[in-house]
Amino acid sequence: MLSSGFCAVYSLTVFYSIKNRCKLAVGCTFHINIDNILVTYLEMTQRPTHPPCLPPQADLKILREAKLSIAQYLYLQKTVGGPWQWDERLALTEDELDAIIHNPEVDLLVLYCGRAIAGFCEMDRRCFPDIEIKFFGLMPEFIGQGLGSYFLNRAIAAAWEHCPMRLWLHTDTNDHPRAVSTYERAGFQVYKQVMETFR
Repeated sequence: MLSSGFCAVYSLTVFYSIKNRCKLAVGCTFHINIDNILVTYLEMTQRPTHPPCLPPQADLKILREAKLSIAQYLYLQKTVGGPWQWDERLALTEDELDAIIHNPEVDLLVLYCGRAIAGFCEMDRRCFPDIEIKFFGLMPEFIGQGLGSYFLNRAIAAAWEHCPMRLWLHTDTNDHPRAVSTYERAGFQVYKQVMETFR
């Protein structure tokens, strides 16, 4: 999806008059960066009935990592989320991060390809019976290999093991161009779209 951003430039020139003569007092140029981002909300209210995706290759495994250090978690955020401008967690203090990632109702699933980390998913059960997929993505070098659909399918199955009323997430125009269609193929339905402005 394409980001619809623009830069608004405002020029302000202030004059003052002395003895009927105009002189330039201040010449200031202000640059205000404004990004308009379309945020799409999707939900799933029933457990999927389609068969589970088969692993696209043999050396894949998904582990729930309950003891990640803050440094390890930030590494995942920066490497997986960097291309898509994930910055929400990067603004938190270490104490705030620790309270989230080590909460027993927050699940961190890590996809491994052999011994290499291929992606991660963060699911938040703190507002149960709703479960939010807070973050989901792949390492840049593993995109385009069919791993995303497989990993998402398994993450959804893990979420439904808790028998929620609803599984939901949101994505925006900074995310991967095929994010919405990938979620829709997995069984999510769009229920709201909002244009948000960030300065």
